[in-house]
Amino acid sequence: MSKIEQEIHRIAASSEARLLETPHEKGLHLHLVCGFKKAEIEQASIISRHSLKRAEKAQKENRVVGKPGRPFLFSKTDEQRLIVRLEVDAEKGIFHSMRDIAEMANEIRREKRTEEEEVKSVDKHWPRRFIERYPKLALKKATKLPIGRAAHNSKQTIGPFFDKVAKFFSEVKIAPQLLFNLDETSTVFSKSSEDVVVPSSSSVQPIIPEPSLPNSTCIVFLTSADGVRYLTPILIPYSTIPKEYVEATTENEVFIPCSTGHMTTACFLDTFQKAILPSINKKRIAIGLQHNHAALVMDGGTGHFSTEIVKLCKDNLIDLIQLPSHTSHLLQPNDQYIFANMKKCFKKSTECGKTNTASERRKEFISVLKEAIAMASFPSTIKASWRVTGLHPLNPDAVLAQLPEKPPEWAEIASSSNRAPEGAISGKIWLSSDDLSDIGI
Repeated sequence: MSKIEQEIHRIAASSEARLLETPHEKGLHLHLVCGFKKAEIEQASIISRHSLKRAEKAQKENRVVGKPGRPFLFSKTDEQRLIVRLEVDAEKGIFHSMRDIAEMANEIRREKRTEEEEVKSVDKHWPRRFIERYPKLALKKATKLPIGRAAHNSKQTIGPFFDKVAKFFSEVKIAPQLLFNLDETSTVFSKSSEDVVVPSSSSVQPIIPEPSLPNSTCIVFLTSADGVRYLTPILIPYSTIPKEYVEATTENEVFIPCSTGHMTTACFLDTFQKAILPSINKKRIAIGLQHNHAALVMDGGTGHFSTEIVKLCKDNLIDLIQLPSHTSHLLQPNDQYIFANMKKCFKKSTECGKTNTASERRKEFISVLKEAIAMASFPSTIKASWRVTGLHPLNPDAVLAQLPEKPPEWAEIASSSNRAPEGAISGKIWLSSDDLSDIGI
């Protein structure tokens, strides 16, 4: 190693030079401050002379320089302009794709060109490299659900639903004991060699091995605004229920065979006839209001508003309240603290399922399942879940206060091509009596 190379390495290792993170920064320091030639710096393996030349040119033009010394296409000021625009648009609910960012970059390049200069577009990899340089930016995949929620969750879309409900409650005096909510949640079994059950909305973690249940279990929950949980049907993916589940059936929980364990129109109709409708009518008789209207709140789930269900409800004086699309997380009582408590119980049950026989595992699964249902059934929990939805006591501000005035334009445009029927968008009330048809709901 020559004396010049030794001196270059000594300076490059000095405390001052150690503050320079990249090779091009060290190369520029050695060339411009210490006076070494480009060839000497290259010979000392600090940075190539060509990279150093590009870095020097970029520095004079106030442009950002990459790690190998290659200057980026834009100055720091230009890139900051682009970041500010992305942040401002995000606050408005407008999110840009990689293609959008590339087009914005090309606009900046066209603005800065001279008349004679021909400007090439940025390549397809530039947007990703740009995002990687700035930790405050991140790529996130947009899914249908957030787009649907953004398009439907505003005062403009949910306000009319509360107006309908308020008018309905003023005309039809529904007792809290007869104001019901019906919804389903599920536990999903993995298809791995050691099957485990986890809350469907959570990441997979070992809870209760149950190799005899290949798909999932659907739990149908019926609650009322006075804080009561009723007979809970549990759909098990069997054609014939094993004896452990038959023995576990009580007046509080009933296990029903279902081909897949998932809710279907036929399964919902069968469950409604066998468990839900009798529970509602039994409550009517118990409180001495067997001739009064009842109201059942449901989302637009599978089979919820089939012709058969609507007829059954009309015959039994049950008015149906259909929630607007993509609003269950706000307006469905069971989706609030009730299911949250149930899933917390599942998550804590990581020590169960260590027995050897299928029968013992089923018994343990049943034990944890019943414990989870019980944790979700406290009257205070049920009442609080109804309260935060603004449905009982009726308080639209409980929901509307947290929503924007209207949905963002991008969400309306994105959802317009797959637009739901009007009743699904703004909610609908299915009246059980022809005498109520003139109240204008």
